Amino acid sequence: MKFLSPIKPPIFNLLSLGERGVGKTVFLVGSYAELNSVSDIDPSLSPNLTPSLWFECQYNPEKELLESILNYVGQTGHYPPPTLKITDFHFAFKQRQRWGLKTLCYFRWWDIPGEYCNFENPYYQTMVLNSHSCCVFINAERLVHDPTYLDSLETLTKQVISLARLVDQNSLAYTFALIFTQCDRLAAGAMAQLQIEEKVQSLIHALDAATAKYQRFYSGIPIVEKEGFYKLQSNGVSSAFLWLVAELYKKHTFTGVKTLESSLKSDPNPDKALPRFSPRLLMMLGGFALVILSLGAASFFFFNRPPSDNAITHNGSEAPDIKKYQTLIEQNPNNMDALVALANIYLEKGQLEQAISIIKKVITIQPNNLEWQFNLAKLYELAEQTDQAEQIYDQMLAKDNKQFKALVGKAMLRQAKGDTQAANNLFKMAEDVAPSPELKKKIADLSRRVAKPSP
Repeated sequence: MKFLSPIKPPIFNLLSLGERGVGKTVFLVGSYAELNSVSDIDPSLSPNLTPSLWFECQYNPEKELLESILNYVGQTGHYPPPTLKITDFHFAFKQRQRWGLKTLCYFRWWDIPGEYCNFENPYYQTMVLNSHSCCVFINAERLVHDPTYLDSLETLTKQVISLARLVDQNSLAYTFALIFTQCDRLAAGAMAQLQIEEKVQSLIHALDAATAKYQRFYSGIPIVEKEGFYKLQSNGVSSAFLWLVAELYKKHTFTGVKTLESSLKSDPNPDKALPRFSPRLLMMLGGFALVILSLGAASFFFFNRPPSDNAITHNGSEAPDIKKYQTLIEQNPNNMDALVALANIYLEKGQLEQAISIIKKVITIQPNNLEWQFNLAKLYELAEQTDQAEQIYDQMLAKDNKQFKALVGKAMLRQAKGDTQAANNLFKMAEDVAPSPELKKKIADLSRRVAKPSP
């Protein structure tokens, strides 16, 4: 696959839609691992093993998150748990050419859990209007074997069709990748594809009627074991990424690529409307459990992105309008999306008391969700209100004494206050209840580091 080369690498936003648990994260991680598996090999030594195209994470926290998921699979032999948050990754798409490496373009991967995919959600609105392509994920195994699955896809299907019609009306160069996951769990051969095709005829007809540019991809990413270590077997799954980027790159080179929002507003600078999702949003929307341990509890909020020549930047406001979310909350005090967005803005601005107040409201709406209580405890720590933070950890442990993140958080506070014995006991309890060998090791390492701080 060859790319022509514009002077300045373009930026593309890829939207990822599908129900929670359909396999979007596994698909991303599998594609990432496949394209990067031999990217560091010297092409002069192994020309047949060196890929000409691959993508790299631009920011270390995002790379660490992807690597932690691969490590989780390697250690446990299980797929990662379903994503509970809107995930925002930034990649640089690179090509190995005769004269060296070249950054062809940047792309941003937006992964949205199914429950967030509604047009009342302000984040969802922004993502849809500023996307350049869309990956639509459908569980092939359930599609073939579960007669109720099509009903559960009705909302997703309607949204994809509505988007395709709007794209057609505005004559946009917009592409759809229909990705059927878990195909490895179906019988091999053409019959499985025929069964899949039969089930999605209404979607296909609608996309054809809207003259949508789309392609089907059949993805199967089993976990295989070799010498006691597990890995994702992801042969060929990255073809969807290669196709999407190639189509966008081609359109950008010859005619330019607009977003839906820029087309509707006739705005020559579509990127300025994009909110800049901070890495801290990972915390506010419930992050992967390994993050706190890989970075250390005391620095959980502060994994800032370093400046880079290749960094994706956007003009305009650094955060969405506060008044917008305040209005939404006035209209509906239980609007979780608006509450979380507003808390995140306050966190960005360093207005910790306001963020604490918002998260307290969130907890009253979801009192049994201990992740929100954990977030509140970390906010208290940032505000140097450690007694309040410890009280929250105690409340979490009263509800579930196996909450290892609360045990680690309280252990850190006890150690900071000089109560080494209590801290050691809490670290040991956290290590005992940690759900994987990797986490147990990280807790043990963290315990040793805080017990013997560097001079």
